[in-house]
Amino acid sequence: MNLDYGKLFLFGILTLIVLICLVIYSVTLSYQILEPYMVKEVYEPFRISNQ
Repeated sequence: MNLDYGKLFLFGILTLIVLICLVIYSVTLSYQILEPYMVKEVYEPFRISNQ
């Protein structure tokens, strides 16, 4: 069986790029779905007295 390593390398790179794109898409989609349920952090300075 004769393997063409150039095509094999290009197919591996293409598969890696597709997998990375799918990971990015799934993370952004799950963030959009879960965003209404996430707790919003409020950045206020800590005050000891009520003045």
